[in-house]
Amino acid sequence: MPSLHTGIAQSRPAPSGRLLAAIGDTLAAERIAQVWPSPHAAFFELDAPRRNVLRLAARRAMLDVDLARQAEGWALRRLVDALIPDAPDGLAEALRKLGDQSINMATLKALVEILSDDGAKALRHCQRLNARIVQVLKALPKSLRRPRILALVETPNAAQLVTAGLNLYVKHGKAGGDEYRMAQRLERARSLQNLFRMLVEEIGIEVLSPAPIPGTSWLRPIDTSARIRDAALRFRNCLETRIGWMLKGHAAYYEVLGNEPAIVELLRHPQQGWMLGEALGHANTPLSADLRQQIRTYVTQQGAITKRTAFLHSVAERLAVAAGW
Repeated sequence: MPSLHTGIAQSRPAPSGRLLAAIGDTLAAERIAQVWPSPHAAFFELDAPRRNVLRLAARRAMLDVDLARQAEGWALRRLVDALIPDAPDGLAEALRKLGDQSINMATLKALVEILSDDGAKALRHCQRLNARIVQVLKALPKSLRRPRILALVETPNAAQLVTAGLNLYVKHGKAGGDEYRMAQRLERARSLQNLFRMLVEEIGIEVLSPAPIPGTSWLRPIDTSARIRDAALRFRNCLETRIGWMLKGHAAYYEVLGNEPAIVELLRHPQQGWMLGEALGHANTPLSADLRQQIRTYVTQQGAITKRTAFLHSVAERLAVAAGW
C-alpha cells in the first residue's frame, strides 16, 4: 500500500503589490520575487539603472539567482552583458541616462527596440533622456533621428505628424521622394513651425490639397508654393496668406490666363460643397461681367468635387496648424 505524502508543498514566493507596481509586468515581477522574496528589500536598494536591467532580463526569462545577486557589485555594462547577452549596443549608457526616473515597461521595451534599430547614435547625442524622448524617437523613422531635428520635435504627437508628412513626401513629393535628402533639409529648420513649412513645401500643396476642379487652357490651378508666391507678387494681393485655408480644405485658387488676368477663389461650404468666392484682377480690381459669367459657368459645370481622402485631409489640416497657417 503506498504511503501517504504528508509534507506541505512549498509555495513559490509571490511578488508584493509594491513590486508589481514597480516592475509593471506580472511575469517579470514573479521572477524577481524568486530571487528577492517579499519585502524585496535588496532589490529596492539597487539604483534605478540596475533595477531596469533586472526588469528587462526577468521579462525575457527566469533569472539566474547567482548572476542576479551580483547586481549590486558589478558595473552596469557587465550586468547587462551577463543578464541580457543579446542586448543592443548602447543599452547600459541609455539606462544610465534615464537615471532615477520612473519608467514603465512599455518605455523600456521601446528603448530596446530603438537601440536595436540603429538608434544608439541618436541616443548618444541626447544630453538627457526620459520617457517622452523615447516615445519621440520611437515615432520617428531612422532617417529623422538626428540631433537638430530632435531638438525641435519635442512631443510624440509632433513626431507622428512629421513622420506622416515624410511618408507622404516619399510617396508623392518632389526629387523622387528621397527621405534622406528631406531629412538633411529639415535639419536646417530654425523652429518646429519652420520645419513643418519646409515639409509642406516639399510634399506640395497640390498633393496635400488637390484642386477641386481641373484646369483648362484659360484657367490654371494655383496649387504649388511657387505659383502662390508668384501670383501674390504679380497681382499684388494677399494670396500667400491663404495657404492655411487651402491646406485645411476651405479654399482653392485659380489664375485666369489671357487678356484679362484674374485670381479666382473657390470656397467650400459645409453643406453645399465648393462655391465660387471672389474673382478679382490685378490689385483686387473688379472683373468684366463677361469674364465673371464665363468663370461661373465653368465652375458650375464641373461641380467642384474635392478629390482628397479623409486621411489626406486630416494630415494636411494638422500640418497647416503646426506650420502656423
